[in-house]
Amino acid sequence: MHNMDDDSMPLPNHVTCRDGVYQYVRRVTDDVADAFAKSRI
Repeated sequence: MHNMDDDSMPLPNHVTCRDGVYQYVRRVTDDVADAFAKSRI
């Protein structure tokens, strides 16, 4: 059984962990930027 708090497992690209909360963040590309209020989602 794998412990999710195990720091030895690398995170996938674009995934970060801050204070136990995992976040997936990507930059909004220019061709769809008009549809989003922010430059990252």
